[in-house]
Amino acid sequence: MDIILVTTPYGAREAGYRTARETGAAVMAEKPFARTLVRHQEISRGFEPHRLCVCHQRRYLAAAGLARSLVREGPFGPLTGVSCHFGGVGHRLGGGYASDFALAGGGLIFNLAVHDLDLSLFITDARRVAVREASMEFESGLDIHTRAAASVTLADGRDIPLTILLSALVETERSIRLDFEKLSVRLRPYQSDGGLEALTTGSGFAFRVGEMQTGARSMNQMLAQMWTEFRDGLASGVPGRVAARHTLLTTDLIEQLYAKAGAPGHPLDTVR
Repeated sequence: MDIILVTTPYGAREAGYRTARETGAAVMAEKPFARTLVRHQEISRGFEPHRLCVCHQRRYLAAAGLARSLVREGPFGPLTGVSCHFGGVGHRLGGGYASDFALAGGGLIFNLAVHDLDLSLFITDARRVAVREASMEFESGLDIHTRAAASVTLADGRDIPLTILLSALVETERSIRLDFEKLSVRLRPYQSDGGLEALTTGSGFAFRVGEMQTGARSMNQMLAQMWTEFRDGLASGVPGRVAARHTLLTTDLIEQLYAKAGAPGHPLDTVR
């Protein structure tokens, strides 16, 4: 057995990880991966870094790569803030196990908006994150509405604000917004073109991802690139961009959001 794809619900995954450790198989785990940093590290124990990955395939979106380069290269000045908005009135958490807290592990944050939180941290190349305040609404133990104020530390050492709104109760912009000194842009990761748009009035500037950067434009392309990088990493020993070790900050943000809002703990939680 070479690779195990773990897609069972969060609360029923330990057998898959155990089998992988016993057989020496590599693992690609569907999100969500862990609610706490300690749990993240517990799962990772026994795997070489390049042999354990998490399905954060939206990191391969062409527009995400372009947005990341704007942050890194600064053509519109330094990044001054980021906002992550996901969901809308009546947004479904899903059926079946997704409505069972023990199996699902969490609600909107953990099973759906985790992609957007992860992408916000990836695009900004964040080194640290700190949640200052967070409020949540719950239904049967599952979070269905979250407002939070946080800060992220960038590669240059600056701290910038991160505003979070994830909701099934109110409408949101359903986007990741990056505010630069000279221009603001918005990434809509669920639109068919997955592109960026300029928000500054009168800028006269539009991004055309296909002309500016190669990368995935569709879900199938994102998955293909993710699996190709995973396969190449197994051969080279080099962890790819969705290696579990490279998603620790996402888990840290999730843990802080739940802790700051006083969310109910999960049986698998192991806290610091």
